[in-house]
Amino acid sequence: MLFSIVHYILLLAFVWKESLCAAPLFSGLPTERSVGESETGSRIIYQITATDPDGDAFACSISSIAPTWGEFDVTYNTLISKWTVNTVSPTFDYDNTTQFTVTIACDDSNTTPRTGILTVKVIDNDLLQFTNLPVSTTSFDASITGAGTTLYTVSATSASNNGLLSYTISPMTDFSIDA
Repeated sequence: MLFSIVHYILLLAFVWKESLCAAPLFSGLPTERSVGESETGSRIIYQITATDPDGDAFACSISSIAPTWGEFDVTYNTLISKWTVNTVSPTFDYDNTTQFTVTIACDDSNTTPRTGILTVKVIDNDLLQFTNLPVSTTSFDASITGAGTTLYTVSATSASNNGLLSYTISPMTDFSIDA
């Protein structure tokens, strides 16, 4: 009888703890990004959007990369206050690897980490780069700037010139309103 009571209390405590702790949640994964085979510089290729339902602090990392390790890492970028997936001195070789599957884990140390998948496709003989990103730009007064106003036009090139480039901006932008 005593064993049964202790077992029930332990089971209840475990269920209660698990109901209070929730792992961080991803928004936007799975998704994919492209890199040019000729890229050699390190750069951000994806901003991780994750939140912890309990408000716990969490850290993100790479739990696996297929088929090989070494081209990517995850770091916390203090300039944008987000975890990012980055290329790290890449040496992409399209003839050997046309895509990578990067499994990202975010862990709050209270639960089993959740994972999300980022597929990175390598574009043969290409170098993707922005051509006109400014160091600084004109400030705009949001109170008098109408919706749909173009604030800046971004341009990019593809070394192989194999078609149109597409641009995306994640729904959670780094813009803010200064009241």
